[in-house]
Amino acid sequence: MSQKMKILNKNLKELESIHLIYSNEKYLLEEFRKKFENEFISEDIRDFNLNYLDDDKSNFVQSLASKSKTLPTFAEKRFIIANCKNYFLNKSSEDNKLTRLFNDFPTKTILLLLVNGEVDKRLKVNKAVKNNGVILKLNPPKYQNLDNWIRKKFQEKGKSVDKAGINLLEEMFSNNLQLLENEIEKIVSCFLKKKSITKKDIRKIISRDSSLKENVIFSLTDALSERNKEKAVTLFNEMIVNGENPLMILSMIKRQIRLLIQVKELKNKGYKHKKIASILKEHPYPIKKCFYQVDNFQAEELDILLERFLEANLDILTGKYKEKKVAIEMAILNI
Repeated sequence: MSQKMKILNKNLKELESIHLIYSNEKYLLEEFRKKFENEFISEDIRDFNLNYLDDDKSNFVQSLASKSKTLPTFAEKRFIIANCKNYFLNKSSEDNKLTRLFNDFPTKTILLLLVNGEVDKRLKVNKAVKNNGVILKLNPPKYQNLDNWIRKKFQEKGKSVDKAGINLLEEMFSNNLQLLENEIEKIVSCFLKKKSITKKDIRKIISRDSSLKENVIFSLTDALSERNKEKAVTLFNEMIVNGENPLMILSMIKRQIRLLIQVKELKNKGYKHKKIASILKEHPYPIKKCFYQVDNFQAEELDILLERFLEANLDILTGKYKEKKVAIEMAILNI
């Protein structure tokens, strides 16, 4: 049994007082929060015995200390759920206060810290959490586990999905669970009367939505090749306004640049676009567009461009910028 399930399968009296749950996937943190609440905090005690905190607030530590020392009302335990993206990741001037609080934490309170990012277990404050509670990292599923996750999501909506369809979703969205769930919701809503969803069905939905996106991405990379930063930022923000997820846009940009690198290498070897499409096992249409677009770039320029957007990806994962889109805009402006 996983550590996650060991926590959720405990009875209330067995629960540690402090839980620090961290992940780079907000989806997993939110999923854990819902399960934790449903398992341990009944609806009838929540009004008086459940507090939500956010470490963006300037009085976070003071508020946490105050509420943790408040006794439960007509209940066995008081619960505090704190969303964190500032503390526990790096050193903070408030770490000593938090360490003292955790080393003498009230037994009548259960604290759930949901940390968006990668915690530094070497920090004194995190060692205090470990000594007085539990630290758990939530990782998105991979390989067979991801197959099962996708299959289960379709089953929850009364549908089955074939293996080829699962593979296509994984190819398009990797293990980004939020994007996968959104796409599954969209697919199911388009095939309400069908019980079995196939790869062909999924491709219809993805192709319909992605063809427009692909054209915008081509225009964006054209703007990058011309060093037209203003146009590139404008195109990027148009996609944001149209409801696209910044991570999805970043993924498409990175894929496009990688494709350009591959096409340029093969073009330099004398291959035509149809042969390149065959070698790369890609549709001829985008390869043909890449075939002519690569002439706007030197090979080293494409490598530098890819590096810029990989750095943006890292900046998002490490929380360097409060908004994901800022990291991508900075990558565009730094070309």
